[in-house]
Parts: sequence; structure tokens; C-alpha cells
Amino acid sequence: MYMQEGKITIRSFEDKDVEQTLQVMDDFKIKHYIPGAYCSNLEDAKNLVRLYQEEFNGRCGYAMAVLVDEKMVGAINLAFDEGKYDVAYIISAKERGKGYASKALKLALKWAKMHTSVKEAMFKIEQGNFASEGVAKSIGAKYSHEEFGEDIYVIRL
Repeated sequence: MYMQEGKITIRSFEDKDVEQTLQVMDDFKIKHYIPGAYCSNLEDAKNLVRLYQEEFNGRCGYAMAVLVDEKMVGAINLAFDEGKYDVAYIISAKERGKGYASKALKLALKWAKMHTSVKEAMFKIEQGNFASEGVAKSIGAKYSHEEFGEDIYVIRL
């Protein structure tokens, strides 16, 4: 999986991504929002990259490294969930607020539309996470409902 637009690239995770994965995922906000993606050492990062390569290669969804000018700044997961994608994304703390999440998510959903039969994606956003709410809205996702303290936004592919 590979797609590029301007200086943003999304692609499958590779073995060489372990160190950069640690740099991106060693962030307590990630531990709060996506506990399984948090990494505090190289072994954690190696295991996460392996998981992304083995499980998120079309089997239970897709995991994509997000790069800006060939430097990893985040990750996107499109997990299969009852006929649609449950979208999760992470942008490194140092790189937040630069529009990378919106651009990379648009690219990931464009890739999914071209290469899969899934027609809808949803974002589960903790209430009060206004940054993620803004990202979802900026790419065209619409508020659907509230579920277990999360606002659900949906977008057709």
C-alpha cells in the first residue's frame, strides 16, 4: 500500500520503521486514546510494527505509516468493524496542528475507496477532543450519534 500527494505519503509499515515508530508512539496522549499503540521502548515499537505488518495487511484492516518528506510523523489504522472502517490515527506531538492528520486521512480514505469495497468509515472521538472533532469535520465526516461517551462521526467513501 502506497500513496503520495505533495509532501504527504501513506504506506505500509516496514521493518526500518521501528525507531521512528518509537519516536511517534512514545506519547502519553496516545496511551490515553489508543493504549495498544503506545510504545516506551524499541521492543514495544518492534512488536507494534510487526503487528501492523501481520494483522493490518488486509486481514483485520490496514495500518499506514504517515510520512512528511520521508520522515514518519504518525500512523493511521483502518480497522474492519461491521462492514465499515473504524478509523484511528496518531500524529506525533511535535507535528500536531500542521494539517498533516487531515491530509493523510483524506489520502488514506481515497486509497481505501480505490482498493477496497468498504463504503463507509467512522471516527469514535472522545467527547471534548475538539482537535480530533475538527479533523473529522475538515475531511467531510458528519456527526452521527453519541455512544459510550464518544461522538461518532461518519463519512461515505
